[in-house]
Amino acid sequence: MLKPENPRQLSLRKMRGDDLPAVLKLEASAFSDPWPPEAFSDDIIETAWLLLRDEQIIGYTFAIMVMDECSLINVAIAPSEQQQGYGLFMMRELIFRLYTEQKIRHYYLDVRSSNVAAQRLYSKLGFKQLGIRKSYYHKPPEDAIVMGLILPPLNQEARRIDG
Repeated sequence: MLKPENPRQLSLRKMRGDDLPAVLKLEASAFSDPWPPEAFSDDIIETAWLLLRDEQIIGYTFAIMVMDECSLINVAIAPSEQQQGYGLFMMRELIFRLYTEQKIRHYYLDVRSSNVAAQRLYSKLGFKQLGIRKSYYHKPPEDAIVMGLILPPLNQEARRIDG
C-alpha cells in the first residue's frame, strides 16, 4: 500500500509532447527491450497517462480504448520507485477514471511470465489470467501471460476499484 504521507503527492494526468524525453528515459530504465524513440508517435502519446510524484514522472501507461474495451500496452514504474504501491495507485486511478468517465469495462494486458510482482499487482485489481502468448517477448525471449478484467455495468454510483 501507499505510505500514508504520499497519497497527496501523487497525481495522474494525460501525457503531453514535452513529456517525451522523460518517458523515453523511464522506458529505457524499466524494460530490457525498450521501445525505440520512433515508436512514440503522436497517436501513442495521446493514449498515455503519467503518474507524477511532486510533479516528477515516476510511471506511465499507454491505454488504447475501443468502445468499452481498453488494452494496456505498456505499464511502467521507474525501477527506483517500484514495490512502494505506486503501480497499484496508478492502475487503480486509471481504471476508475476510464470506467466512470468513458464506461470502459473490459481491460486487457500482457505481462512477462517472469514478472511475478506485476502479476500480483494486476491480480490485486481483479485481473485474471486468460492465456499465454508463446515467445512473445525478446531480450530475453519469454512468454507473455494475457490477463483481463471485466467490470460490471456502471451503476448510478461508481465505486472505487478494490485492490
